[in-house]
Amino acid sequence: MDELPDIPGVDPELLKDPVFRRLMAEGLAIQDRFAAEPIYARTGKGYLKSAGVSEIKAVKEKLKAASESILVREDP
Repeated sequence: MDELPDIPGVDPELLKDPVFRRLMAEGLAIQDRFAAEPIYARTGKGYLKSAGVSEIKAVKEKLKAASESILVREDP
């Protein structure tokens, strides 16, 4: 297992939770796309920049492949 980082304020047991780790990874992956509006800089309000056509296309293809694999039935 990966070595767990020591993050102040986060329960070490929570760092072992795979759901928490997945959500943190997803959140950190989109962090650079968040743009705070100047007037809202103190409140943290803003918007999420578009991911771009190539990233959206890749996500759609991944979802389509996943849904097709669920629908495929193998005869015994």
